[in-house]
Amino acid sequence: MVKIMVIDDSRFIRIFVRRIVEKEGYEVVCEASRGREAIELIDKCKPNIVILDINMPDMSGLDVLNVIKSRWPSINVVMLTALDQPWAIEMAKRMGAQYFIPKPISPQRLIGVIKSIAR
Repeated sequence: MVKIMVIDDSRFIRIFVRRIVEKEGYEVVCEASRGREAIELIDKCKPNIVILDINMPDMSGLDVLNVIKSRWPSINVVMLTALDQPWAIEMAKRMGAQYFIPKPISPQRLIGVIKSIAR
């Protein structure tokens, strides 16, 4: 079963992503609004996909990605990015992020990415 964690400081984005993925039958096992909170929850929630915003207040998404890939390398990470962040996308690729979804989020793109991971 695909278990998804959503990490974004925007409550609106977390709700939006949850609705999209649950409508398709996937399970959101937990959410976090901050990086440190997310890292603490990963062992408890055991997601196999993390949807992670690059811009967050306490830790950047890149810092969170670095921790995830060093502690839980099998977790697939999907980065949410603003279109004006090509440097961050390149850095995230080098750090092990597999997929990138630009904001505003396209529901079709999000589901397509999750389906490709779930295969």
